[in-house]
Amino acid sequence: MKITVTFLYIILLITNSSDLFSFNKKNPSVIQFISGKVVDERGFPIPYIKVITGKNETQTDIAGKFNFMNIPVNYDITIAERYSSTAVIYKELTVSNPNLVFFGEIEDNYSNFIKLKIRFPKLLSGETGYFKFISQDVFENKVSEAKEGDSIVNMSVKWPMYQNVLKGQVVYISKNDSGYRFIKFRQIILDKFKKSQEIKYDSKPGSKITTSKLNIYFPDDYYFSKDFSVSTDFFNYDKSSGIKFFEDESSDNQFRISVPDNLPMTFKLRITGYARRKDGTEFLNTSYASPGNNIKIESENPPELLTPQNNILSADGNTRFSYSSGSGAGIYVAEFRSKNPAMRFFIVTGRNEVYLNYLSRNEFGSGSIQFEWSVRKFTTYFNVDEFVKPPVFKNDFGYKAVTLSSRRYFKTGFY
Repeated sequence: MKITVTFLYIILLITNSSDLFSFNKKNPSVIQFISGKVVDERGFPIPYIKVITGKNETQTDIAGKFNFMNIPVNYDITIAERYSSTAVIYKELTVSNPNLVFFGEIEDNYSNFIKLKIRFPKLLSGETGYFKFISQDVFENKVSEAKEGDSIVNMSVKWPMYQNVLKGQVVYISKNDSGYRFIKFRQIILDKFKKSQEIKYDSKPGSKITTSKLNIYFPDDYYFSKDFSVSTDFFNYDKSSGIKFFEDESSDNQFRISVPDNLPMTFKLRITGYARRKDGTEFLNTSYASPGNNIKIESENPPELLTPQNNILSADGNTRFSYSSGSGAGIYVAEFRSKNPAMRFFIVTGRNEVYLNYLSRNEFGSGSIQFEWSVRKFTTYFNVDEFVKPPVFKNDFGYKAVTLSSRRYFKTGFY
């Protein structure tokens, strides 16, 4: 027997389901005013998305912000987006200013987009040019690289739709066979009503920079695949301002990387390591170093799925989905995904178990839907409150890691 459940109907069930949310009866205090924000995984605010806590429901404004009045703690909160068939549930919050990340893909209909054409003196033999837009505001942009003989590169920049303009700088870093040579900056204001803009660098010398070495060691463990990258983060600039200097995927365990060591801005080198094992588990971690340092990429153990066993039938709201803690302190994001109908649910919690309460509905008991589930762990957070608090600095230069468990499957109903 085949059933069809639309995501919108599921969201209506969640909205009217009081058993999905639980409050701490031992602590009957009330938060008089909650002022929060919903962002995607890039940090872009998501406008007009549904936000639910208990029997209270609202939606974000054009800047991704929402408000609630008189909410008991600890409170759960759900953000749901019907076009991407995705909902994210945050468990046991106590903060009054949560910055909620909406996991998963979302259609990029809420961004400004502009193309930049950058002109510069023709690069000589052996020269390489790196061009990057940077800003203290939220944006998305990748490094553009020019080789010998080039005098033009193109670049695209995105930023949130509620901002008419985006202020920043275009950075130009030159390198040749001897190392890094100079850095130049061009101030620029991007206007969302202009689909393209052009800037030009003259032949005047930039600020001279020199080169150092960075020694990097990868764990000796065997991995199905692994890679790492070296980039830079500027203090109090958006995380997308990082300029990538090196990227490698190989079987080697020791590397000696050339990096610039005297950029005229406060910066740290960001080392991002990634590894995947044969069982499908993965880790991605980020650490920081200064030029001349030795650094080892840490190996991380992901949570191990415990219950239920793989390919279980008739899972419902009473099914306990549990997992081990994995490496270090952190919070867990359990993901449940079905293909037919297409749905994705994320539960963000500090506990080693979750329940999908809505699976007890008759719509699931009378038919069968297959789900895939897995768990990500985000270190180094001690609780969900820490994860959702707005950052004090745009870049804290602290160690972070994300680990991913293997995947299991289950079906609702008996068919």
